[in-house]
Amino acid sequence: MRHLTSLCLGLLCGVVVCLNLGCPAASTTTDAPPTLSDDHGHSHGDHAAPETLAEAVESIDHMADEIQESFAADDPDGAHGPLHDIGSVLQTAGLMVAKSDLSDEQKQGASEALKKLIDAYGKVDAKMHGDEGVDYADVSAEITAAVEALQTATGIKVEHGHDHDHAEGHDHADDHDHAEKK
Repeated sequence: MRHLTSLCLGLLCGVVVCLNLGCPAASTTTDAPPTLSDDHGHSHGDHAAPETLAEAVESIDHMADEIQESFAADDPDGAHGPLHDIGSVLQTAGLMVAKSDLSDEQKQGASEALKKLIDAYGKVDAKMHGDEGVDYADVSAEITAAVEALQTATGIKVEHGHDHDHAEGHDHADDHDHAEKK
C-alpha cells in the first residue's frame, strides 16, 4: 500500500510540474501550421511581428529574400537570424489565414504554402545546427514556389520594384505600403 501511495504521489507531482513548467500540449486543431524550433537559447533579428495578413505575407517575402541572398553570398551566418525569425512569422501567418475572411479554397492554398515553407526552412535550419537536413540550394526552388503560392492564395502581391535594403537603419515602417491586396 505504501508503494502505491508513493507511486500516486510521484505521478501527481509529475503532472503538477508539467503543468507549471508548460509541457507542450497536443494540438487539437490543424488550423496553424507547425513551427520551426527556436529553442537553442539565443535571440535573432529585430523583425517586428506582423499585425495583418498583408504584413505577414510581406515579411515572409522579405525574409525569404534575405535568406536567399545570404546563402547566395555564401554567408550562412547572415541567413541564421532571418531563418529563425521566419518561423514565428509563418506561424503567425497561419493563425491569421485561419481567422481571415478568405474563402475555404484560399485558406487551404495559403495553409499548404505555409506548411511547405515551414518544412523547407525547417530542413535547412536542422542542417545548420548539425542535424539531418538539407542545403538551402536543395529547397530554394520549392521555397520560391511556396512564397508565390502564398501570395496567389491570399491575393496579396508583394511588389519588388524597391530595394531590399536590410541593413541596420532600414525603416520597415513604410514596408506595408509595398504589399497590396488584389
